[in-house]
Amino acid sequence: MKISKIRLLTIFMLFLVISLSLSPFALAKTRKTYLSDFLLDNFIDDEGFSNCNREEYREDSDEVSYEATAYALEILGGYNLLEQKDLFGKVEKSYNSSDLQEDLEKTLDSMYGSGFEDIYDTYYILKSLEDMDVEIDGTLALQIKLYLDATAQSNGGFAGTDTSTSATLISTYFALQIYDLLDQPLPDPRGFILSCGNPDDGGYGGDPTSSSTIANTYYAILIMDFLDDFGALISESATIDYLNQFYVDDENDEDNYGGYLPDLINAKYALLSSTYYCLKAISLLDKDEIEDEDATSEWLLDRQNFQDGGFVDQSEGYEQKFSSVISTYFALEALDLLGKEDLLEEKVFMLEWEWYDWLIFCIILIALIALAIIGIYIRRKRRL
Repeated sequence: MKISKIRLLTIFMLFLVISLSLSPFALAKTRKTYLSDFLLDNFIDDEGFSNCNREEYREDSDEVSYEATAYALEILGGYNLLEQKDLFGKVEKSYNSSDLQEDLEKTLDSMYGSGFEDIYDTYYILKSLEDMDVEIDGTLALQIKLYLDATAQSNGGFAGTDTSTSATLISTYFALQIYDLLDQPLPDPRGFILSCGNPDDGGYGGDPTSSSTIANTYYAILIMDFLDDFGALISESATIDYLNQFYVDDENDEDNYGGYLPDLINAKYALLSSTYYCLKAISLLDKDEIEDEDATSEWLLDRQNFQDGGFVDQSEGYEQKFSSVISTYFALEALDLLGKEDLLEEKVFMLEWEWYDWLIFCIILIALIALAIIGIYIRRKRRL
């Protein structure tokens, strides 16, 4: 039995409609690819990386974050994506270029030549340069060391600036890391670290008089791990218990189940930062004491943002949320700690089209449906 041209046309039109309807799913890529694209989108010329590539979420649309730069270089280097090549293998763009190296060195030199030193930016710039196989020596290295020496306090800790006399646990951690990056002798801050411990709850405060926080406890453990002396901690088991109390084990709490809250009083949502801090600290003390790894992995993956490919915290307010490089780093490091980094190879569909792409798609879809209806109408009319 012959098939009429009208029937063939109708079948062809219906095939096109179905194909176009399914076409967005062809955009599925691995989670790793989405987040790599997100990181690369945050590159600002040869100056470094911004923390968020949405201008309305930056204080300055051209603002470089040295913390984000260090994290982005570390992640992209691990993925072997520091170079973009064309179809012929020629390097089109390098995210670990000599221009970026030169700019970071100039920034560091300017900081210590103008009196606007920053211990935190200093660390992240030095860390970025280390990832680029660059060492700082000579006069600049000496200037940085002398500045750090000036922040040292009599209690063994380090202040955030050379004009402050108040040592903090976090600034002490960064000072130690900078001494190490400069290949300088390390001071011994163990007495100060121990004085920041709170035996009542097993956590650590930012100084000897402060209450415990997750962040300070995390940095205390990092320091003792760096010094290879967990024996100086107030109590490993008490510290683990302190950190695990922030874990959300309520399966009915869809927003937080598997994550770690930043505090137990005011926090409504678990954060990527607090989750990573807790996981890292517990894993250094006793990895077997980590709570449900599968639940935490699922919670982490749920934080990957379909709008830009990075990772974002749940929060109230803006319906449209944009990822940050720093949050993405915490998520990836947490997945790595749990041995779940292979989950990033999963292919997922994430919305990539802009509004005008969808408008064109809808117009074409409607036109094809209309043509199919007209074809059916003509066929039926000819039968009459």
